[in-house]
Amino acid sequence: MKAYLLGELSPTEIADFEKLFYKDNDLFEQLIIAEDEMIRAYVRGELAEAERSAVEASFLTTPERLEKVAFERSLLEFSTLQTRQSTLPAAAQTDAAVD
Repeated sequence: MKAYLLGELSPTEIADFEKLFYKDNDLFEQLIIAEDEMIRAYVRGELAEAERSAVEASFLTTPERLEKVAFERSLLEFSTLQTRQSTLPAAAQTDAAVD
């Protein structure tokens, strides 16, 4: 699945794989999950340099995927901010809320 997402399959392998997931809803759902996990790992900086380059060159080539990356980044920033605020002492949280 990863090879498919990164464009590492031959045209014949791509066609064979696509025939499979068009017929199998579970496989298609797994593909969507794998895509989301790849985006999440990319945004969090969890990929090795070679894999990161492959994602940028072959995977992040559609507006939809770029939108997902932007959304995931926003979600990560929000989550990070919430975590920081929840670990601040009460007085600091009040000061941060006023700013």
